[in-house]
Amino acid sequence: PAKKFLRLELDVDKAVTLSYASQFHRKSLPAQLVFYTDWMSTAGHPLDLGIEVYDSNFESIDHICADKHEGCNSALTWNVSTDGRFEKFKKDTLFLRVRLSRLPDNAKYLTVALAAYSLKPFPLKWGGFFRLYDEEDLFEYMNLSIRSKGSATGVVVCIMEKLEKNDWLVIPTIQKFTIKHGPPGLLQHFRAIGDFLRDTKFLSEITASMNQYELPTLWYEMQEKIEKPKEEKKDEEEEKEKEEKNEN
Repeated sequence: PAKKFLRLELDVDKAVTLSYASQFHRKSLPAQLVFYTDWMSTAGHPLDLGIEVYDSNFESIDHICADKHEGCNSALTWNVSTDGRFEKFKKDTLFLRVRLSRLPDNAKYLTVALAAYSLKPFPLKWGGFFRLYDEEDLFEYMNLSIRSKGSATGVVVCIMEKLEKNDWLVIPTIQKFTIKHGPPGLLQHFRAIGDFLRDTKFLSEITASMNQYELPTLWYEMQEKIEKPKEEKKDEEEEKEKEEKNEN
């Protein structure tokens, strides 16, 4: 069932921590927080979507993609919405889940990559989203939808960095890679992503501007003004019912 809540909509290249999202929603972060992404490709342009986990040295720990549907002892899982014929995505939708609490202790970075099986550049007329949500009550802590046009054989669409006290920094981004040599598929792109993160100032620049989202203080104050009289009235009615029962 749909639930009404204030959702934290993310912007590209604007980082936010999970602890900030907790403060934003005035809800404690759950143990079963799940990173979820799905993607729909343009008809006639098969895509591959995958997730790679790196350690603090940007060395690969594990990954999932069309050729490997599970990783990190089931912390990473991969699915497709139709009949499982992974070579024919076209208008199929891909689903990837990451159960953050199940990742190994040495997991430091997590990236979502999108690529073509062909080494030829493909048009990026695709769309999708990722979100972080509480698996128990499906409450969304963060959400981002991406639409983009251009061409490349590999793209990073999200980077997550593990911080102290099991907090994570979430960085929505579109970084394109064109790889001219090597086998098709995502493994070459995962290596390129690791090199990109290791050799650029991208992470430090993004980290310097994290948590730039405005807290919805006024919205919460308005909600409290609306809800408080309702709660007081409910308490009064319950008290009145108790008194009537006692009299009877």
